[in-house]
Amino acid sequence: MLPKVSCPRVTLFPGKPGLVESPFSPGKYINVEGFPPGTEVKDPYTAKIFRVPQPRLDGAITTSQHVYEVRPRKDHHGVDLISDALPFGRLWYGEPDAVSNAIDYAKFRSRSH
Repeated sequence: MLPKVSCPRVTLFPGKPGLVESPFSPGKYINVEGFPPGTEVKDPYTAKIFRVPQPRLDGAITTSQHVYEVRPRKDHHGVDLISDALPFGRLWYGEPDAVSNAIDYAKFRSRSH
């Protein structure tokens, strides 16, 4: 009989049902859809074993979060507001209050409607 080895548990990726982040390769995701909770699964990136997590039973609603970033432009003419939530990926602000306006826009877009 082989000794029982503990396997790390992972958490479900918010907003993406059936996806978990690899416990051994951060930033890489694994589809565990169809595997019952507690099942030992092989990480395809490292061939190490982990357990499929239990679904959340606390009634919490997971919401997606968007990250906004304000960066100075390389041409020194204002700033870019960058986010995955923006339809074209970035907005250019070139007026004197560019940073403040970009932050205000991000705050407004982040509110639930």
